[in-house]
Amino acid sequence: MTSAVCIASLAALLCGGEPSSARRTWWSADYPYRREVTIRGDGPGYAAIQFSTLGRALPGGADVRLIAEDKNLIGFVRIDAGRDDGVSLVCPIRDPRLVYRVYFGNVRARPLSQAYVRQASLTGESVRALPKAGLICEVRALGRGGADTLADMRALIAESGEVLGRELRSACAMARNPFDARDAYLVLWRGALAIPAAGTWRFATNSNGPSFVLVDGREVASWPGWHDARGGEMGSHAGEIALARGTHVLEYLYAARGGLHGHVCGLQGPGDEKMRPLGGGDLAPLMSATAGVLEDLHSPDVCDFTWQVAGGWGSYGDCVLVRFTDRSTLGGAEPAARTWAFGDGQTAEGKTAEHLFLECGVFQVALELASASGAVVRTAARVAIEPRDRRALDPAALAAASLGCDCARLSDGALRNLVLLRWEDPEARGFSDAAKVFFDRKPAISSEALARCAGALLDEVFLADEIRTVALGEYLLAAAPDIELRTRAAAAAADTLRHLMGRRDDAERVLRRALAPEGGGAGAAAGPLVRVLLGELLDARGKKEEAAAMIAGAGGGSITEYLRGELTFRIGAHLEKKEFGRAWEALNAWLVADPALACGDAPFFRARILSAAGRARPALEELERFLPRARGALRKEALARAESLAADLGLTEKSAAFARRRAEEFPAGDGAKPAE
Repeated sequence: MTSAVCIASLAALLCGGEPSSARRTWWSADYPYRREVTIRGDGPGYAAIQFSTLGRALPGGADVRLIAEDKNLIGFVRIDAGRDDGVSLVCPIRDPRLVYRVYFGNVRARPLSQAYVRQASLTGESVRALPKAGLICEVRALGRGGADTLADMRALIAESGEVLGRELRSACAMARNPFDARDAYLVLWRGALAIPAAGTWRFATNSNGPSFVLVDGREVASWPGWHDARGGEMGSHAGEIALARGTHVLEYLYAARGGLHGHVCGLQGPGDEKMRPLGGGDLAPLMSATAGVLEDLHSPDVCDFTWQVAGGWGSYGDCVLVRFTDRSTLGGAEPAARTWAFGDGQTAEGKTAEHLFLECGVFQVALELASASGAVVRTAARVAIEPRDRRALDPAALAAASLGCDCARLSDGALRNLVLLRWEDPEARGFSDAAKVFFDRKPAISSEALARCAGALLDEVFLADEIRTVALGEYLLAAAPDIELRTRAAAAAADTLRHLMGRRDDAERVLRRALAPEGGGAGAAAGPLVRVLLGELLDARGKKEEAAAMIAGAGGGSITEYLRGELTFRIGAHLEKKEFGRAWEALNAWLVADPALACGDAPFFRARILSAAGRARPALEELERFLPRARGALRKEALARAESLAADLGLTEKSAAFARRRAEEFPAGDGAKPAE
């Protein structure tokens, strides 16, 4: 692939015309931009070089040239698919100690012949030109049809003309489409296996969908047809092949269509105890390379920046944290000011900037530089943000990085992902704010479906996670599409604030908001539940008259002993199934049936539910509120429960006090603890 040419021929290749004295210089004016490349490793061999043209190259990179220090034109295979301004290539390196440079920016350049430059493709004749090192992954759109045989799979590949992306990877495994959101796609792998010892080698595949393993063009293992991955964990879809020591060509073909994704190739060498995933140590190595700063022949200024993925998260949306670093100098000095615009409506300042992209795609990232004299220079690059977890960060860290986002400037998809990401944050920071903007905008994504999903989440977190319950409750109170869901949300948030967090002022605020139409509440249509809960809270705070009026306004009928027994049975049945949210809703329904009960037995039943949910301290507090007005059998049971809860909390003296009171008030009792 490497070709030595004279300077005149080199100029002709570079400039697409006849040699001239002006073009024989080391740096041709027709190629105004270049980067110096440092190769690391022992040669000869192949090197992987990655750099950005910052939008200064022709579409498809037809003007990119790689020149060695000895003025040789170096041929290469272009790996990337041209989605953004990043260039990824693999080239043969005779002597890694030489200085290499990539040149670009010639608007009149003609593509070089295939003797020098080829676009990597894992199909067709160009397969022969692929480098004998590393592992290339190519993802294509999937058409119709199945893959019950290798011939079927090759037919699917032949009919697929759209390449979604291509890159170098270190392991033959993938959990999702790494280039876009499509869930119907083909994955083609081709790599150079470095076989260290002759013998019988075993290869296996495990996949959600049809997959085939080929070595030197021969099918070794397969799992055809549409299926999930169950049953493939133990290497049951495997085959053997005798291989000589040296380099061999690996191919792995996979198709995904909806549902679950993911595939992995395994191998087992002679003498290996078990199968292992095929990784970088099994491949002919690629030397690494570092591209230097962007140089401009026509300007002393260096306008350049780099970026690196810091982490990603994708349990609901595709959120990727990227760290940008400016490498610019203006007239040899550091810029006085730097302003970043990330192409999604968000901005930042500083030499380095971490930005959370809330959806995937190609973004035009711009950097504006200001010198001390006030001169302004601007540069930009197309940056592809891809849906993958490169180095996963905790959602809380990503949510914290999102707190500076201007929600109003985000796209619908990004805003939706922000809402879901902040929901994953244990402190739910900024969740309600983002959710309100999302629903105010009424995006094409069904807000009703998302709100009802959030309503289901409310059942999951209630009594288990007070911070999320409150955040979700306030979110639904502002945004839920129907009164019933808003009422449930207000009740859950207020109950949590009051009974679990001791924040009575906030609980009262939430309930009053639910009754105020101008605050997003349902007003008179909120139903009796909100009024009962607010009345009970007001009564506990000593506001007796307002409490009585609020409870009277809730309506309701007279509760009977039968209904009291029915409630006890229903709560017990829910607690036995650990359905704590449903048990609490049953209690609230009973409160609506007889609002007067709000100042009666409700704390006792709350204590039962809280105790069963493992919330001993708030359960004990409810019992202490109940005991001054408790009578009869419920008082006896309440004392026994309080004694037990105090003991569990290590409150020995308080537990003993409850035991004495029970013995004094119910001397005929046997002292047995109440059953759950």
